[in-house]
Amino acid sequence: MYRTVSDEADRMDRTVGDEADRMDRTVGDEADSMNRTVGVDMESETDSVIHGTDENDICCVVLAAGLSRRMGCDKLLLPLGASALLEKTLDAVSAAGSGRTIVVYHQDEIRSLAECRGFGAVFNGHPEEGQSLSVRLGLEACGRCRGWLFVNGDMPFLTASTIRKLLDLAAGEDKILVPLYGDHPGPPVYFPYRFRRELMALTGDIGGRSVYRRHPEDVLYVAADPAQGQDIDTPEDYAHVTGGEA
Repeated sequence: MYRTVSDEADRMDRTVGDEADRMDRTVGDEADSMNRTVGVDMESETDSVIHGTDENDICCVVLAAGLSRRMGCDKLLLPLGASALLEKTLDAVSAAGSGRTIVVYHQDEIRSLAECRGFGAVFNGHPEEGQSLSVRLGLEACGRCRGWLFVNGDMPFLTASTIRKLLDLAAGEDKILVPLYGDHPGPPVYFPYRFRRELMALTGDIGGRSVYRRHPEDVLYVAADPAQGQDIDTPEDYAHVTGGEA
């Protein structure tokens, strides 16, 4: 059903990547100017922007500003073993050697967790607007780069090796990279720079899934351990992984 990284057809497709990237960059400044008008004043929401980086870098954006409505409390700060749930995700990103990393946050505690690991932090003052705002804030904070790996903060079982695999593939691909957990695609998802305009146009509680679903020919699925794809959204999910209650 899904094409994976091992498919011969996808390996052949890689030959068009550099040319597509060069063409897209010719409109970069105009797109940046237009995109800043979407949704909110990005500069006023940004605590730290990554400066002095190369256009070929890949930026890792950790989405950690959700309201956790189904959980009833901020799930990212719930204890899981010896640390908070979010810390598991942040430590995997750090161990993967992601380099450029920013965390979009709403709670000050989350900012502290990001900055103590050397990550940039971007404040989302309106999490009620949904995930799309965090995506746009992350894009704006990273500036020009090769592409972005969007990591959901509530994936404590995601491993550094899976993140590293995606980053290594992204360095040589001009396709959207989506992990495939058994038969289920999920985050973290990599988007090349050429999809910036569409990502900046997202509104409401809609993430990058809507973008990659519009471009099936540009998606490369990467097989991953199904256990790593588990997120924690409800008290029942939390009780299942801890043997207790939220």
